[in-house]
Amino acid sequence: MNGNVLQEPVIISIAKKVGKTPAQVALRWNIQMGHSVLPKSVCEERIKQNLDVYDWSIADYLLAKFSEIEQVRLQRGNFAVNPQSVYKTHDELWDGDI
Repeated sequence: MNGNVLQEPVIISIAKKVGKTPAQVALRWNIQMGHSVLPKSVCEERIKQNLDVYDWSIADYLLAKFSEIEQVRLQRGNFAVNPQSVYKTHDELWDGDI
């Protein structure tokens, strides 16, 4: 994963299957997982697309495909690791899962 979830092949594939944009699929995925989403856009068309995520859902068999996306840590947490911090090392911060 390169950090741009909208270019993930899994998301693009699901978007084609449900007839939505990758952004709509990513937003809907997060909503179905119980996460808050705060999409941002100044483009009227994208704002409309961002709002069109509440009257449909992603089927369970497609939701399962999200687990195929490689997980990466985009932020190592350097800001939280130092000798005076609760977290002295990255291993402590991430429970050894770096």
